[in-house]
Amino acid sequence: MLTVASQSFLGSQGGIARVCELTARVAVEAGYPLSLLSVENEGGRYQQCKSWRGCGGSRGRFVIACGQAALRGSHMLYDQLGTARAHIWPSRLARRCGVWLHGIEVWDQLRPDRLRAAHRASFMLANTNFTRQRAIEHDKIFASARVCWLATSEDDPPDESGSLTGPPIVLILGRLDDAAYKGHKELIEVWPTVVSAVPGARLVIGGTGPSLYRHRSLAAGSAAAEYIDFLGFVEESALPELWRRAVVFAMPSRGEGFGLAYIEAMRWRIPVIGSVHDAAPEVNIHNETGLNVDLTRANELSDSIIELLRDRDLARRMGSAGQERWRKHFCYSSFRTRFAAELEYFVKQ
Repeated sequence: MLTVASQSFLGSQGGIARVCELTARVAVEAGYPLSLLSVENEGGRYQQCKSWRGCGGSRGRFVIACGQAALRGSHMLYDQLGTARAHIWPSRLARRCGVWLHGIEVWDQLRPDRLRAAHRASFMLANTNFTRQRAIEHDKIFASARVCWLATSEDDPPDESGSLTGPPIVLILGRLDDAAYKGHKELIEVWPTVVSAVPGARLVIGGTGPSLYRHRSLAAGSAAAEYIDFLGFVEESALPELWRRAVVFAMPSRGEGFGLAYIEAMRWRIPVIGSVHDAAPEVNIHNETGLNVDLTRANELSDSIIELLRDRDLARRMGSAGQERWRKHFCYSSFRTRFAAELEYFVKQ
């Protein structure tokens, strides 16, 4: 038996939940007897499946359920180190567990309890080489981690990919955390410069989170306030229209371990602006599928945005190259091949 244990399986709740959807999907297609456990009562596409059980938001119930599954000999695969703290049994009583490593939880947020969870794991999967290397800088236990790039849930591009011929719209989709590392602040700060160079350029911000109102206040005080739109939480059904309208996807983050939004933009044939400070260069190839900026260099972010908004031929070339990179590396079938091999390695331990 393989048990995938997560905070949630509802992909719209964020990148980690989306990875759990992909994890479970590959396991089902590979024919593994599967059990799914989540802290929240959010089963996503597995909501009606007998194999899924939610714990009503109770961490205590979740720990008990994970403990019971581990004692029965199930291979336990956790969505992240925070969740893997539920794996309380020593290896002489239950199998050691596996866990995904996603990014900042193994860098700046590597607390002692999470590190102890890593030491109990016999199998760790990092979403990029960058995530693995940054984790090793904090503790050498992460040197044993294997790398498995992520993917979208689709194998085909959209029927109508972005044409990049419309108004100058730059899109960012991402949670507005207190840590504020995804680049919202930097985009808002450069927007007056962008509008001066590209009249009518709009910054469209999709997503919500604890720092939403702080960012709204920052935008309200901007000289380009009328050109900055906050959409709040965006329903899945509304996302295609946003992607169709976007000319550039910009998320100049300092803390992406992978960046699922980058590859979604590639799928839509939209050029990507990331940063050199995280895993973006491993996903978004500079001067090929988009641009990765150094946020410590004045004007580099604004200059990159302006260049792509003004030169639509360049934007289209980069968008097309991005879509080809998505087809080769980041569509679902590519992930299935990669992850199925890792899963076989894990269950044979």
